[in-house]
Amino acid sequence: MWARHGSYVPTTSAERRERVFPKGPLHPLAPSLRLSADNVTFRSYLEAFERVLAENDMPRIRAFIDSNLDTVPSRIFLRMITALKLQKQYENKLDEMEAVKKLRAEYIIAQDQVFFPLNVEIEKAETR
Repeated sequence: MWARHGSYVPTTSAERRERVFPKGPLHPLAPSLRLSADNVTFRSYLEAFERVLAENDMPRIRAFIDSNLDTVPSRIFLRMITALKLQKQYENKLDEMEAVKKLRAEYIIAQDQVFFPLNVEIEKAETR
């Protein structure tokens, strides 16, 4: 159906480059969303993500993750935010744990959307 109506499914190499692969520093919104690689820390990335998340704009949230992928790989950040959640849980700071848990869930949703087209292409390649 999509293929007949201005498809979201890439059919050429050029379309795959444009639609499938994250852009990193080449993302159009990178100039406003990208963190400086010189002094990025878990806290600075977390605070920047919270600011973008507060805007409640999913395309901008995805753009933030995409724009910073080469500096902070999404799986590394996810592991760190999971560790923070577990730390708050261990310290019995349940309100803080719930806040981190919610933040983590939002990150997972956005991260999955960033990588969905690439994951589809990987699945297709693995079945060939």
